[in-house]
Amino acid sequence: MKKLLFLGFAAMLLSASHLYGQKKVPKTKYNSEAEYMAANYAKDKKDLMADYLKLNEDQAKQFWPIYDVYEKKRSFLAEERFRGVQKYLAEYREMDEAKAAEWLPMAFEFRKSYAGLLEYYTRSIEAHLGARVAIQFFELESYFRADIRDRIYSEIPFINE
Repeated sequence: MKKLLFLGFAAMLLSASHLYGQKKVPKTKYNSEAEYMAANYAKDKKDLMADYLKLNEDQAKQFWPIYDVYEKKRSFLAEERFRGVQKYLAEYREMDEAKAAEWLPMAFEFRKSYAGLLEYYTRSIEAHLGARVAIQFFELESYFRADIRDRIYSEIPFINE
């Protein structure tokens, strides 16, 4: 079930086409994570989380308000990442020293922001529901993030490619 749950998720945010040697900027297949979920699953991310966690009624009353705030903030970061990838696709062929110097801090800041957000909300879930539910949340969110990151890295061209 777990493997099936994530099978299509690999194409999540992006499926950039490789247009080597052309001046046309590569485009992404999906415009957002929500669009990816609609295209690849019969359920949205919240439903996938519910299926995985299997919370009882009391747990659900505590978990979902925390999750909804987390997801709103995480979605904002995902959209920032999406805009960043779009910008990268427009600029990577002419990446010079100055542009590279702009990209490095942005890349590190995004990773820190996401890691901090995930830790904060995982700890909040742990405080309200215990370590087991918290680690399940962390596990699924980490898997989603790794899967997205792997897809992005495998699909976007390298500098000077």
